[in-house]
Amino acid sequence: MNKKVKIIARLSVAMFITLAFISCQEETVTSERVRLVLDSLEHKLNWLDYRLVRERWSQTVAGKADSLAFYENLSSYLLSDMTTFNVLTRGENLLRGDEDTRRLELMRSRFLVNIVESQGTIEKLCDSLNEQVESNEPEFMGNRKTVSEILEVLDNNKNRTNREMAYRVLYEVDQSMENRLERLIRLRNQEARKTGYNDYLAMLFGREEFKKGETESLLKKLDSLTANSYLTILEKIRGSLSVAETEIWDIPYYFSNVFNEFDRYFPADSQLEYIENGLTELGFTLNKMPVYFNFITVPEGPTDIHSFIIKSPYDQRVAGKIGNGFEGNKTLVKNIGRALYAANIAQEQPIFNYPLEDSWTAAMESIFASIVGDTAWLKKYVPIPAGLIEHYLVARQERRLVTLRLSLVNLEFELEAYKNPRRDLNKVYWDIFEKYTSLPRHDDLKPWATDLYFVNQPLTYQNLLLADIIAAQTLAYLEKNNGTVVANPETRSFLVQNYFRFGSRYRWRELIQRGTGEAMNPQYLLSDLGL
Repeated sequence: MNKKVKIIARLSVAMFITLAFISCQEETVTSERVRLVLDSLEHKLNWLDYRLVRERWSQTVAGKADSLAFYENLSSYLLSDMTTFNVLTRGENLLRGDEDTRRLELMRSRFLVNIVESQGTIEKLCDSLNEQVESNEPEFMGNRKTVSEILEVLDNNKNRTNREMAYRVLYEVDQSMENRLERLIRLRNQEARKTGYNDYLAMLFGREEFKKGETESLLKKLDSLTANSYLTILEKIRGSLSVAETEIWDIPYYFSNVFNEFDRYFPADSQLEYIENGLTELGFTLNKMPVYFNFITVPEGPTDIHSFIIKSPYDQRVAGKIGNGFEGNKTLVKNIGRALYAANIAQEQPIFNYPLEDSWTAAMESIFASIVGDTAWLKKYVPIPAGLIEHYLVARQERRLVTLRLSLVNLEFELEAYKNPRRDLNKVYWDIFEKYTSLPRHDDLKPWATDLYFVNQPLTYQNLLLADIIAAQTLAYLEKNNGTVVANPETRSFLVQNYFRFGSRYRWRELIQRGTGEAMNPQYLLSDLGL
């Protein structure tokens, strides 16, 4: 960002901050002062968030947003004010009411992440890593190829050597990229210590409802309960492909035949119709809701869909490219699901009038994705032969189990990387890879160094895992009590009354307990995987 934009933004922040913030500098902090700061912050951020999302919408649909950088810098500068942050921290022991305590918790959480991520060197490292990954066009068999073209080789090329070459060109990264990600992790730890935490992940877990010890226990449980079934799938792949040993580049190809056949029934120009029909019978009539679309359909290329919560619950928008295939269909319905969640929030307090982020919002998206993948939904709304549906569901269940094991690799690697980033992180990665996958290691490759979740959204692998558990538990409850989830308006009633309308008023562990009658239980995910 240029200096002029930064200067203007900082001057705007100076005018933006009221006497409530100036009073924060006084030594005495009372509960009244903390509430005053919360009120002022809440209203200013409500306006800023609205402006930011409008600018991001313009960037997506029009290709330009003249004021995006200005509002991003304004928000970042406001949320990194240490005087205000210290008042919020001291206020933790002063507020007593449930509503004020929750407001403080949400606001302090936003400050924590921004204080670290707005540090100049961290911003630059993230930008450089993003740019290198997104602009990557590796050379493959003498020609420059996009990442999606390389992935196509991994999925469908019959020649095993070509698939290995494709995997290698994706993850043969230069040393500078590895060094920059390692440095990013170290700097995040360093900045997190300034806020009173031992490291960056300790800071993130401090604001999460699911703590580090629980994550480590969940890793061990899922490892022990899925290992045998996973090894059976590896052996099945080895036998089917007639290879001496299964390699990581064999897995996508093994599943490709049935997935490709299934994808033929999800052309880009039919997906929204399928989804609208299914949602209408659940009670979500899209053309009568404040959810607006701006789509283009493309015959090839990756799906690129985004949802924008402009002003919940009054204005939600979904835009982007709809691509062919079932995965594109899932991405589309996830974004529509997020918009439906926001459109059904019913909270008066501005800070609560947002979707509950991270694992909970991902869980709401996963619920909708699971519904459109349900046997009854596929048979009712998509003209697919019944035999193909059954074949696909078996393959999908196997692929989900493989994907789960790979996600355990990434989750444990992230925990270990932040615990001690000065180790040889590539060795750490491949040790964990061997532990969970029982596949050959390839220490000359560095898949972890190209993973933008590690750059942009730490703890994403944990949040996605929790989302799948929450979704499986919720759907199991609905099936048990309502008989069916598909084409049943009781599904919508449950989601709106027990989940959506509360926005971020309550913690997600309270919502899952109140909604399903029990605490989050990973056994539902295992049952959904056939274990």
